[in-house]
Amino acid sequence: MTAHAYWTENRYLEPKGAFYQQVTPAVCQQLESMGFRLGPDDSVFEPGCNMGRHLRALQQWATCRVSGMDISPAAVANRIVSDITRGDVLTDWNPEESYTMIFTHWFLIHIPASPEKTALIERMKDRAGTVLLLEPVQPRDERPRGCVDHGDHCLSWDDWTQYGFTDVQPNLFKQTSVFIWRKNPVLSGPILN
Repeated sequence: MTAHAYWTENRYLEPKGAFYQQVTPAVCQQLESMGFRLGPDDSVFEPGCNMGRHLRALQQWATCRVSGMDISPAAVANRIVSDITRGDVLTDWNPEESYTMIFTHWFLIHIPASPEKTALIERMKDRAGTVLLLEPVQPRDERPRGCVDHGDHCLSWDDWTQYGFTDVQPNLFKQTSVFIWRKNPVLSGPILN
């Protein structure tokens, strides 16, 4: 099994300006509202990061170290942050280092429910203090018509809580919710109390 290679299409490399300008600030605001701050000593990894749009925005927001992996040769060739490698996170990502946070945005939906997907999620939880998912919440048969770019490429519209995540911000944007898992849940605020 490999991660879905849909994003090898060149159209994903087209500017998505307004959408990406909204996504990362929304994530940053969510993190700040939870009392979570990233700084120069922190590191963030994004599997399925494509060109690194979110990583660059997080790096600019927090001056943290960022890295990612993507299956698309075109995305990696056009990366906008330096530490993005090409590979299939299901088979090629076995880091020895730990991260402050691992972040995904509409990535896990491209991997069918399987033992390999479960193993990847457990590996993410093992290697990070915090795992933050921005993933859709609706079942495949109720897929919103506004998500035509993903369409049948959405292979798994999971209930992310079954993997041990807490839904901290339902429907943040575009049928996407924010889910979090923390190794040591010490964040302040009403969300995790």
